[in-house]
Amino acid sequence: MEDEKLLMARLATFSDGAASWVERAREQDFDPDAIEHVEEAKEHVREALEILDG
Repeated sequence: MEDEKLLMARLATFSDGAASWVERAREQDFDPDAIEHVEEAKEHVREALEILDG
């Protein structure tokens, strides 16, 4: 159970960091493909969190 909580915390941290990165990347006109890949990864993390929280 502790491992699951640790994983959920790490996934949440990644999701928050990815959201911040996407915001900054858009402001700085980063490569749209890179932004899209990070957004997709963030969505996969959200889905994983929903499954774990299930």
